[in-house]
Amino acid sequence: MASAADIGIDLGTSNVLIYARGKGIVLNEPAVVALERDTRSIRAIGTEAHRMIGRTPSSIAALRPLREGMVSDFELTSSMLHYFVTQVIGKRMFARPRAVLSLPSGVNEMEKRSISAIMFEAGARRTQLLDRPVAAAIGAGINITPIAFLVIANGDVKLLQLVSKPDSTDRLVNLVPDLVDKVTGLFKKDKDKEKTEGEETDAQPED
Repeated sequence: MASAADIGIDLGTSNVLIYARGKGIVLNEPAVVALERDTRSIRAIGTEAHRMIGRTPSSIAALRPLREGMVSDFELTSSMLHYFVTQVIGKRMFARPRAVLSLPSGVNEMEKRSISAIMFEAGARRTQLLDRPVAAAIGAGINITPIAFLVIANGDVKLLQLVSKPDSTDRLVNLVPDLVDKVTGLFKKDKDKEKTEGEETDAQPED
C-alpha cells in the first residue's frame, strides 16, 4: 500500500492512472465498471470488470463511464474514482495526501464540487482539479502563462489564456485564427490522404 505521498490522477477514457510522488505510477487500471442491470449494484471495478466485457450474463453489464473524453455516467465515474483512490491511499486518519486530478470535458461546477468531496472522503486532504488539456500542457513542459496555446488531448481542445498585458488581447485575437487553420489543416490533410488511399484501393482491377 502506498504511503501518504502526494498523488496525481489521470481520469482517462480507457484507463485511470495514479502517480505517487517518489514512487511513480502506483495504479493503472481500465476505466470499467461492472454492475447489475436491474439494481445498478456494482459487481467489479477496473481490471476485474474489464475481464467481464463480453463474458457477462444478461443481468450484468460491463460499462465504461467515460466515453470519447467525456463523462457519460457521473455516478459510476464517482464510484470508480473513490474505489481507485481508496486502493492507493488506504484508510488513514492523519496522513492524508494532497491530490491533483485531471478531468475530461463536460464536467460542470456542481460535479467538480462533488468530485472534490469524493476525493476527501476517499482520503485526500486537498484536491486540485485541472482540465485535461491543461494537465497535458503542463506535463509536456509548456509554460502556459506567457503566450496562448491550443492544446488537443484525446479529443479535448482548450485555448490557454495569455497573461494580462496591454497588447495581450490583440495578440490572442491574431493568434487564434492561425492556430485553428493549422489544426484544421492537419485534419484536412489526414482526411484527403484517407480519401486518396480509398480511391486507389477502389481502382485496383479485379482478378
